[in-house]
Amino acid sequence: MLTVFSYQVLRLLRDRILLVWTLGFPIVLSLIFMAQFSNLNEAYEANPMSFGVVQDEAYRTDPGLDAVVERPPRNGERPTATSLSRAASPCCT
Repeated sequence: MLTVFSYQVLRLLRDRILLVWTLGFPIVLSLIFMAQFSNLNEAYEANPMSFGVVQDEAYRTDPGLDAVVERPPRNGERPTATSLSRAASPCCT
């Protein structure tokens, strides 16, 4: 078993392409992934976004669409799951 292992290590050191693919490529790939996905907790912040909803016939007939639309928060109020409701007045009917 030790003979086979030592033979494989010698073969790896002799063949430069095999050395690159077994050692170099995984190290470079892991460095790229570390650079891309580091500090995700600090970089990701969900900011609320304002948008308008046209309350036409298609909006009124869709049963789940009003649960997606959130009313805008009042002065300093943070939006919560209980603040989901249909808009008070249609903007463009």
